[in-house]
Amino acid sequence: MSRSACRSRRLAEGAPFSIAETKRILASRPAELGAVLAEEVRAQPQLPAGADFAEGSRAFSAGRAPRFTGPTTTERACGGRRGPQN
Repeated sequence: MSRSACRSRRLAEGAPFSIAETKRILASRPAELGAVLAEEVRAQPQLPAGADFAEGSRAFSAGRAPRFTGPTTTERACGGRRGPQN
């Protein structure tokens, strides 16, 4: 498997809510670093409150791979309906 395929797989296995927030920030195309950092500061407090964060912590403590259940980017954009991943 190529290095980029490995990175893509690791990203796809990540926490859906965190990935969705990252994609949202990048899609807004902030022009300056300060704007990107402001968006990150706004998004960070939401992440520990989610199920993905709790599952990641439990999995790390148990020494197992996490089984994330948070909404995917598509589910958030489509009101909870599953669809093809972006």
